[in-house]
Amino acid sequence: MEESNTTQNQLPSNSDPPLTRPSDNGKEAKDIESYKFWKTQPVPKFNEDGGKSKGGPIKVINLDEVPKGPYALLDGFEWGTIDPEDEKEVGELYELLSNHYVEDDDSTFRLNYSPVFLRWALTTPGWQKQWHIGVRTSISQKLVAFISGLPANVNVHTQTIKVVEINFLCIHKRLRSKRLAPLLIREITRRCYLQGVYQAIYTAAAVLPTPVASCRYYHRPLSWLKLYESGFSHLPSSSTKARQIAKYHLPSTTQTSGLRPMQSDDLDAVHQLLGEYLQRFDISPTFSIDELRHLLFFGAGQAKEASSKRVVWAYVVEDLETQKITDFVSFYSIESAVLSQKDVIRTAYLYYYASTNSTPNLQQRIQGLVNDALILAKKARFDVFNALHLQDNELFLEKLRFSPGDGRLHYYLFNYQGFRTKIGPNRDPVVHLLQPSSDIPEEVIVAGKWTSRTIRLGMFGGKQFEWEYAKEKRADGQKVNLIVFRAVEEEKGKSKETPGHRIAQLVRGEDSRTPGTSRSSAGNGGELQIDEAALQFLELDEAVIVTTCLMMLK
Repeated sequence: MEESNTTQNQLPSNSDPPLTRPSDNGKEAKDIESYKFWKTQPVPKFNEDGGKSKGGPIKVINLDEVPKGPYALLDGFEWGTIDPEDEKEVGELYELLSNHYVEDDDSTFRLNYSPVFLRWALTTPGWQKQWHIGVRTSISQKLVAFISGLPANVNVHTQTIKVVEINFLCIHKRLRSKRLAPLLIREITRRCYLQGVYQAIYTAAAVLPTPVASCRYYHRPLSWLKLYESGFSHLPSSSTKARQIAKYHLPSTTQTSGLRPMQSDDLDAVHQLLGEYLQRFDISPTFSIDELRHLLFFGAGQAKEASSKRVVWAYVVEDLETQKITDFVSFYSIESAVLSQKDVIRTAYLYYYASTNSTPNLQQRIQGLVNDALILAKKARFDVFNALHLQDNELFLEKLRFSPGDGRLHYYLFNYQGFRTKIGPNRDPVVHLLQPSSDIPEEVIVAGKWTSRTIRLGMFGGKQFEWEYAKEKRADGQKVNLIVFRAVEEEKGKSKETPGHRIAQLVRGEDSRTPGTSRSSAGNGGELQIDEAALQFLELDEAVIVTTCLMMLK
């Protein structure tokens, strides 16, 4: 696949978010059966060399070969549809998602999509009832599975492709061994093919064949004490509750001159502003006026600023002299249910924003916009503010005290090849381990910035390791610089310098570094020493050490 020449992306950001918390370890669910299914689908394969591809469909669809009727279901089940404008049917979907949708690994939190959110998400212009597919039991007519599709247009490099955006794939917990998910995907694919739509975009927390982009979620507490009491946030050992509350304190008023709620008269200006801004990115959605009106004004004026029935908050900056719209920022709401406390965490998700290309200091401008969004979200009684590591978010995440979460959101294009993002400045590297006996990759999750002196690595299964810069004085008096790789004690959350815990080290002494360089010279190499017995005991692949060591040096 062709790698992009830039390193930034902006994809539809109201796709399913994984339920994440501030990072303690990296773990992503992997469904082996799903890999078997995706092998049969027109998606780029892992390790596939697509460098010769110019971009385009993987498979040309012959409509004569597409079944005209639905795929067969197991006895006792039947196909149905959901009308998002029907209150009763939306209630059924809400019930299914509330009990069986995205949940964290500890079964502590679950995304709680409100009926009004579902109507907003499922009725974008051009929506079709036949693309909101349900599975019901034949006797009781209970809704037990669902998948949705919405028409969209996505810019990939210089091409605009018509896609269906897949969302809300959900199976009743008791039926997840019935292989309903592949059937739902095949059925919505069949229906889209018959409507002349041959590509799709979708997201998943799991690594499937093959992501076009992977983004980490970042969290910014607005009500730290509530997050702590619910188990979402932890109290660092070196801090106190009072310090944490003070750390995340926000001013009571916004700082950007001319900032105000977006009005219907601003729609044309925001449409142009956002369209021009999104052209800067390798992959991005493209919106019509009607689509933007729906996304930003759905329910506007029907719910108060802090109402749980409101979905989207949008604001513009109007130049007080010219009356022109120069900036725009928005966020939307999804609640998370705290399962043990029968409470909810009100979460604001950063949506779309844009600034004029003539802005002299883009970082300062966007940082100010998002800081004001934090203040406005706090006023609207949100508890936490989430943002993905995409668009220009790297310009403000650290400055505004966002912390990396423990999950990623992977984006996929169905039946399209020739696009892949690449690692670049301010982008977290992603390491995939491919075993000779399997094409199922294992992802190494990186916690922390690659510019820091310590990097935490999370492996599938909960194992944690870290690289850390260190110094050591040898018996002969020689001082050497080290980069130490060691296991992390899960019980205490910190490593121990005891025999058996140090697995490898890169030694940068006089006898191992590049001649003519000093101990601290960047990129001067060294001697990588690995304890093979420790590798075997921990069932750790040597490739992990070599790869992550090289990136630590980078």
